[in-house]
Amino acid sequence: MPTESDVFVRVAIAYHSAMNGALRSLAKIEQYLQPDCTILLAADEKERIRRLSSRPLQSHDERLETNAHFLIRVDQEFRAYNLEVIDTTKLGIDAVVAEVLLRIRRRSSMGAL
Repeated sequence: MPTESDVFVRVAIAYHSAMNGALRSLAKIEQYLQPDCTILLAADEKERIRRLSSRPLQSHDERLETNAHFLIRVDQEFRAYNLEVIDTTKLGIDAVVAEVLLRIRRRSSMGAL
């Protein structure tokens, strides 16, 4: 049976490890329930900034989400998990959803789910 999991633990560890690398050694992601499939939706810096500027920011977002150096470290933390990555830079919402579903179906047909 496929595992459904929120990304909260992985996001919290990635963001906090980017703030303070010492957390990485304390937070062992393997000790938590692991989803069967985790996909990282990524976009290049220019597109990320365009998307962020089109939505209202929360006060905590302004400090974190506009700091390019910090976000590069967060991206490195996420990529260290060896996740499947979908580059959404040139994709609309419908295309992203279609690609996510395709990858889930592909993994399911291979018996990975």
